[in-house]
Amino acid sequence: MLVRRWPRCNVRHWLLMTLMTLTLTWLLWNSSLRTTACSVGSGTIMIDNNVERRYTQARADMWGEAILLVGKPRLQKGFLTIGIPTVCRENGTYLLSTLRSLIDHSTATDRQNVTVVISVNDQNATYISELKHALTDEFSAHVLNGFIHMMTAPDSYYPSLDALRTTFGDAEYRVKWRSKQNLDYAFLMNYAKDLSEYYMQLEDDVTAAEGYVQKIRSYIQQRKHTWTMLDFSVMGYIGKLYKSFDIPKLANLLRSFYNEQPCDFLLLHFLNLMLQRKRFVRIPTLFNHVGYHSSLSNTTRNMVDVYFEGRVKKHKGDNPPAKLYTTISTFEDNHIGLAYNKSITGSFFWGRNPNSGDSITVIFDEPQNISSVAIETGHFADPERDRAHGAILEYGRRYTELVQPPSCIPIAPLGSFAEGRLDYHNGTISKVKCLRVTLTEKHKQWLIVKEIAVFL
Repeated sequence: MLVRRWPRCNVRHWLLMTLMTLTLTWLLWNSSLRTTACSVGSGTIMIDNNVERRYTQARADMWGEAILLVGKPRLQKGFLTIGIPTVCRENGTYLLSTLRSLIDHSTATDRQNVTVVISVNDQNATYISELKHALTDEFSAHVLNGFIHMMTAPDSYYPSLDALRTTFGDAEYRVKWRSKQNLDYAFLMNYAKDLSEYYMQLEDDVTAAEGYVQKIRSYIQQRKHTWTMLDFSVMGYIGKLYKSFDIPKLANLLRSFYNEQPCDFLLLHFLNLMLQRKRFVRIPTLFNHVGYHSSLSNTTRNMVDVYFEGRVKKHKGDNPPAKLYTTISTFEDNHIGLAYNKSITGSFFWGRNPNSGDSITVIFDEPQNISSVAIETGHFADPERDRAHGAILEYGRRYTELVQPPSCIPIAPLGSFAEGRLDYHNGTISKVKCLRVTLTEKHKQWLIVKEIAVFL
């Protein structure tokens, strides 16, 4: 039997270890973070130079020591907790507009089962005071009913953020920023883990799609495969939804490797550890990034979610009542009717592996007198991708149901696609019962139809 022996320590070794421990303790006790000037409103920027924070090593049991600043959690567990970390930005805050969007685009019934937790991760006392006043003034009803509350981590939660290990070639200030961000996220997640059945991470500079709560609920119910995370935005750490019982694992990963990797990279590691091999992205997405000034000092980010549901269609045709069919395989829930439906903003058709001979058919409920037709295809970020090429548009006055799906019996062509677009406006055609787009060439992998607009 093998016996593990502990190495013996001589007096010199013991004294050295004691000295190192005392030195590290002194450094942690005296370290602090520099304050930043900012303002909640658009008025004068106020600077607070009297804030001193002391940091010690974070303990695993500190999640319950959050300091409530505005409101308090509901006693009853809800459907969804939305976590929003926020810090002081040099050019003002986007947080208030984010909260307005979450309120305006949800119903009172939805909000009864949703909790928004704002985590203030900043030591600027002026900013915190202004934010408290802004929340209690503008959102008092939502604070009182438990929809919104705000908290912060105790000073003692954070380790020293000086002399961090440099990774990925980032500058020291950026390593410090992303390391603190990991710690901020970890504290917020662990604080919120028991408030609802699901937890979703947002940023403080987003806008929400109309009816986002019900659409999240519906997307969860439609999942047939085991999942750890669902994406409701393709941007950064926006709109990432988890089951609350998985949150402590993710939070511990962020806290354990806060210095080594950015949160986006740790997220990928977490999905691999949880055996989720693919991403489940709800298209159209429900949250869009709107902030221009980053929380990282002197940094701007002009980025938007090209799949966001809130986009407005370009042509906005009359689009009389009709039924739409296609022989192209549909990706996720992005069926062909979404390209024709003008009341659902940001919706589109997303087809998989379109082949030569595939078709899209529009059958009107009643014959129509058509003056023009516009069809837009292609990827939102790169119009040359996923667009129709080698395709023609035809019209007919009869259709057949002898084939499935039903198909238009064409009389004459109206035009061909050029650079992913078709625009017919060569005179009115009477008694049109159906339209048919036919692909004459094989496409690589995807076809996105952003809009089908019919004008009478």
